[in-house]
Amino acid sequence: MEAVRVESLGSKLALRITARDHTLTADEPTDEGGDNQGPQPFELLLASLGGCTAMTILLYARRHQWPLDAVDVELSHERLPRTQETLAPNQAGDAPNDLIHIYVVLKGALTAEQKERLAQIADHCPVHRTLVHPPKIVMEVDSVA
Repeated sequence: MEAVRVESLGSKLALRITARDHTLTADEPTDEGGDNQGPQPFELLLASLGGCTAMTILLYARRHQWPLDAVDVELSHERLPRTQETLAPNQAGDAPNDLIHIYVVLKGALTAEQKERLAQIADHCPVHRTLVHPPKIVMEVDSVA
């Protein structure tokens, strides 16, 4: 996979994101210091998870020649209050306490068994697995005048 490049576009918060031969813009809403030129970074994360979920379901259904016409995925994110009861069993007390809700609509004449299997498959998209089992992240920071 080729590298993704992110460049700031000026004095505010807008960013140009280049991935292969595609360009996206990320930004913050005006009430949070941006110019609202594109989705917030966390919205892009949700879009990645939703896109991966939909593609994984579509590929599996097509491979099995199931009558899936389309997939719609809606995602939302919220920060939960930090209490011992809301922490996941493997979370340390200083870990983020985020909840991502994914709502999937399968369109097509699927059997109950096919729907159930596609629901199971949705959890196996690569982005979902990466979020559940976070990678080691190595950051290098450089400076140029």
